Amino acid sequence: MLIVVTLIATTSFAAAFTVPGGFDGNEGSKQGMPILLKRLAFQLFMVANTIAFSCSSSVLGAYTMLLVYRMKADELDDADHKRIHNTIYGMHYLTGFALLAMGIAFVTGIYVVLTPYLGFAIFLCVLSSIIILSMSSSSEMGFLASVYITSIWLDREHD
Repeated sequence: MLIVVTLIATTSFAAAFTVPGGFDGNEGSKQGMPILLKRLAFQLFMVANTIAFSCSSSVLGAYTMLLVYRMKADELDDADHKRIHNTIYGMHYLTGFALLAMGIAFVTGIYVVLTPYLGFAIFLCVLSSIIILSMSSSSEMGFLASVYITSIWLDREHD
């Protein structure tokens, strides 16, 4: 879990400063601002990316707290053991939220960048969403649906 949240924190931190679409390099009041800032999909990307970073950073902080408890293992009472158990439980939930938010950030980032090619953007968003949701729910049906949708898309391209 620690490796996963570290990777999520790293990638979401990098994505916050290397945003889809880039930055406005022209002189003026908008210099340095994200080019796609006014698009809803970009704003959703930033919100999801922030949630992914915050959740994964919280897990890293909680892990650090657990290391402090580990050093005082012989001094822990029942309340401390319950707090440790609840912290680990919360870490699992926050990791799940971070993974979900990272998936949403990916989908919205793809969409906002490929909006000029709307059909392709929607196809990739649907495909990614089905795969992400199917893997998170351990459903083979979602994966099979994504394979079917991809085959339909590829057949359409060859016509």
